[in-house]
Amino acid sequence: VDVKYIYPMANNTGFTDFDLLPFIETVDGSPSFPVSMLTVSIITAMTWHYIYVISTEAFAERKKGARIVGLLHAVWATVASLYALYFHDDTPLLSTPTSICTVLGPSKIIFAATLGYFSWDVFICFKENWTIDFKIHGVFCFAVYCIGSITHSMHRWGLIMLFYEFSTIFLHTYIFLYYYQWKRIGNVIKVLFAVAFFFCRLVVGSFVTKEIIDTYFGWSGTINHECVSSWMLAFVLGTDLLFHGLNLYWFGIIVSAAVCAKPKRKKTHKHKHKHKSKERGAKEHRKINAVHDANSTEQ
Repeated sequence: VDVKYIYPMANNTGFTDFDLLPFIETVDGSPSFPVSMLTVSIITAMTWHYIYVISTEAFAERKKGARIVGLLHAVWATVASLYALYFHDDTPLLSTPTSICTVLGPSKIIFAATLGYFSWDVFICFKENWTIDFKIHGVFCFAVYCIGSITHSMHRWGLIMLFYEFSTIFLHTYIFLYYYQWKRIGNVIKVLFAVAFFFCRLVVGSFVTKEIIDTYFGWSGTINHECVSSWMLAFVLGTDLLFHGLNLYWFGIIVSAAVCAKPKRKKTHKHKHKHKSKERGAKEHRKINAVHDANSTEQ
């Protein structure tokens, strides 16, 4: 069988298709990581950094401005993943795919753009010294999408994981609503965030974990994974389990914040008495000043 006939990309010999990793053989015969994909990654990383710089300068609170990038990326990731999965993935969510070596429509470009985002994410996490959980998340996401990009594999899993970002839209939205004092709507969006987080990252995420385990151990029959080595698949499985634990940890924080939120304390009689005493003292002070001013005028 002529591979170049089945996969037209294997015929490309232009500069943009020059393989930067020629020692990695792909199952479809196309370049592992061509110049064109690197260009997409670099432009994406630079774009996110530009948005980050502009948004952090626009807000008095730097952390609030940083959320603009997270919100925009969450919207992009949700739309891109749903498009590729809906129009190009023939395997239902509850079914196990026959192969993980399949490219789903524009998934190569989506992976390259995602790789660019997480390149920037790792850079900014360490530059701004963000918390360790975000550093771990950024580093391992970069590693997983790097493997998927250069081996042209696991695109179904990577796209479903991008869909996790749907919950992040609600996270940043309710925080901005609180910032602008739209607290009633913010409270509703906050509840939707918790529901979306549970559904996307824990429910849907459990199906992804099941597929990865099935692929690695072969529990659901033979799933073609010739495009990745055993150690790569083991790394992806370990990373997914780590992410699943991290999502459980974050969901625990969400639940504890909802259940253990402290209500605002009402002012006691003692506080009211102190407040009235302060008011009386202020009035007396103003009277004394008025008398002093009057005496000064007469003199």
